[in-house]
Amino acid sequence: KPKSLRKGLKPTVGGEKIKWNNLIIDIFKSNDKLLQAKDLTVGALEKLQLPEVEKDRTRMAVATNLTKLTKYEKKILKYTRPDDKIAYYGLAEWFNEDGTLKPEYQNKF
Repeated sequence: KPKSLRKGLKPTVGGEKIKWNNLIIDIFKSNDKLLQAKDLTVGALEKLQLPEVEKDRTRMAVATNLTKLTKYEKKILKYTRPDDKIAYYGLAEWFNEDGTLKPEYQNKF
């Protein structure tokens, strides 16, 4: 559908506004491992108890907020394993200052 005809995700769940940044960080903390963007989308659908029909819109909301948390707020860092093109994300405290993963998260994918 053209953008103007698409409905956005409901900005509230149970009367409360969705705080995407907090939701994404909570998903990382509860999983305690590096995640791909698609894992975050699945986690958001589960936490918000949204139907599968909302998957695309949830994915877009997660992607937008993941970019914001990565690029501007620096609360999440992007990690790519050597010889692999898949991007994983993790909380900034899981990384050393030089951007390498801390030993306890090396094998948590």
